[in-house]
Amino acid sequence: MNLRGLSMSERFWRQVDKEGPAHPRLGTRCWLWLGRKSGPMGYGVFTTKKPKRVQAHRAAFFFVHGRWPEPCALHHCDNPPCVNPEHLYEGNRTQNAEDRTRRGRHRAGHLFGEKHGRAKLTNEVVAELRVRYLTGERMRALAQEKGVSVSTVSRAVRGETKFMVKVSALPRARLGEATQGERNGTAVLRVEQARAIFTRASAGEAPRRLAEEFGVSEANIRAIRWQKTWKHATEGL
Repeated sequence: MNLRGLSMSERFWRQVDKEGPAHPRLGTRCWLWLGRKSGPMGYGVFTTKKPKRVQAHRAAFFFVHGRWPEPCALHHCDNPPCVNPEHLYEGNRTQNAEDRTRRGRHRAGHLFGEKHGRAKLTNEVVAELRVRYLTGERMRALAQEKGVSVSTVSRAVRGETKFMVKVSALPRARLGEATQGERNGTAVLRVEQARAIFTRASAGEAPRRLAEEFGVSEANIRAIRWQKTWKHATEGL
């Protein structure tokens, strides 16, 4: 497509397909941007004369209204590549955030929880993991069974993910207890080992030697020595 010699407005509309899919609620067609796109949701990108890159739907608003949207141009149709002026409305950042939440997207344009294209778990599996963890199963065993990392299981059972499972319905005591020492699903040491490391490191034994003996990093040895970890097990020694 040769766009040389055209005005900025002509360049823009030459890159629009006005025969896009009809929106079931709005009853009119989406006008699809055919030019460059960016991001996981495919928002159009238009280069002005400066040159400056702007979102295509913002440029469409500008060409129709003669001014830039203050501060956001939002979609009635929830179709990011659409630049049909009838499908756009001016809004603020609060409205923009509310739209993302209502439509199940976080701030980067991805989807929440199991709707995310790279999600390894589902709402049902997350609920199952939490119940099984609270009844005493270890994170490491759960992670191996589900084919995910221990940190993924840890975030899921603590409600640090966007899955639609209520954390408030879970007893918090076990979630708090599991963050300490050998009861943590990621722990590779036991209480007696941590105490031995603390005692020997405090006596001046080299962190490198202790790390090799116990199969952990030198950083872990130093953290135990200065009671940044395993403090509950080494206090009073």
